[in-house]
Amino acid sequence: MNIQIPYNELSGFVRDRFNQNLVMNFVDEKTISIGKEIRVAMLSKLVSVNLTVKQVSGNDVTLVYNGGMGLDLLVKAALKYFKEKMGGLVEELDGNTLVVHLQKIEQLKDALKTVALGGLSFDKTNANVQVQMR
Repeated sequence: MNIQIPYNELSGFVRDRFNQNLVMNFVDEKTISIGKEIRVAMLSKLVSVNLTVKQVSGNDVTLVYNGGMGLDLLVKAALKYFKEKMGGLVEELDGNTLVVHLQKIEQLKDALKTVALGGLSFDKTNANVQVQMR
């Protein structure tokens, strides 16, 4: 079974849970660009990081992020800042690698009891989730 989740739904989840507005754009089948509008003085600029799906295993999705050296440092700082708010949702590994523990997302707990995650890919407007009934 394939489930399509529009990027605006995903960004809405992040906005509601973490009070952060994000812009999501398609890069390729395994990669999405996630950006945030940054304002410095009177200037505004969209700063983005690419997230690539490395592996899907059980209820965990392993992602690699790349935004260049300066942005990678900002991502690490943001992860430390939000670590308490995330409640174990994201685990940081070496090499700009993150493991997202989907079972830690309250809205997914019940669904993950009946379906198993099979894959994750992207198209121009959606995150495409492949699931199998348990």
